[in-house]
Amino acid sequence: MSALCMLRTPRQMQVILFILASVIWAYYIILAVAVLDQI
Repeated sequence: MSALCMLRTPRQMQVILFILASVIWAYYIILAVAVLDQI
């Protein structure tokens, strides 16, 4: 239950969204580098 309560706080949501965005950005950068290496 405590984990769910922690997730509900806006601060925690901001951190989760930030980490998610960072992972997505890193994925796209790696993908772009891989494509450029093939060319």
